[in-house]
Amino acid sequence: LSMKSSPLLLSILLILKSIDISKAAKGRNLYQSSNAFSAAFSMNMKSNQEQIRRKEEIYNVPGSGWTSPTWNWGYAVGTGHECAMICRNKYDSQNKRADLIHTLMNPKQVSVDVNSVDVNVDVEKANEIRIPPFEEVKLILGLTIQRGRWDGCDGGIGGYGEILNIMAQAKKYESDDEQSNSKLFIDDMVNRFNLIAFDNDDAIEEMMQIQENFTNDYDLMRRKCVGLVLREMKFIESGL
Repeated sequence: LSMKSSPLLLSILLILKSIDISKAAKGRNLYQSSNAFSAAFSMNMKSNQEQIRRKEEIYNVPGSGWTSPTWNWGYAVGTGHECAMICRNKYDSQNKRADLIHTLMNPKQVSVDVNSVDVNVDVEKANEIRIPPFEEVKLILGLTIQRGRWDGCDGGIGGYGEILNIMAQAKKYESDDEQSNSKLFIDDMVNRFNLIAFDNDDAIEEMMQIQENFTNDYDLMRRKCVGLVLREMKFIESGL
């Protein structure tokens, strides 16, 4: 049958053509929606990564922090060197260093979220409330251990120099789970303490009590651990 002799056939063809056009339009809309979602997701990921990077920055130095590729710990060029100079100037007197030890040993109390099923204090929230930020605390500890390698107060083989190496590698204590990171850090700090406090039973007992008495606040525990180690490594007397 010809098109002219079959109006019904012509109508059917027009209907089918309109269906194809509709499908194509829906396909384009779906493709555009998918692209828009992908772009929004990518932007959100970049924003989250930027927020994490800023949290890790020390003294507002761009590109600083133990996980930064420009940190270059141990070298004279890099954001680690910049932050080290700032840190040494910040704690350039015994009074300032004594104040820091007191702050670390007596961190501000942070309550558990009553609406949370987790009985532990949120490590990241606690770190935002307490001073100094723990990334700075790790820098202070790293510089003290570095100095301790020269004067022998780092515990020697198997001592705190190993913790400095771990921090510089930026893996063991740098996962996305801050509570897990803190547990690992605390265990490493406690297990080496007898190497630097072998003749100080009171200090060793004080370190042991940290894990026994503050089991639900890992940010508090890690700060107290650092405070005890710095005190025992003569941070107040010898500085950085």
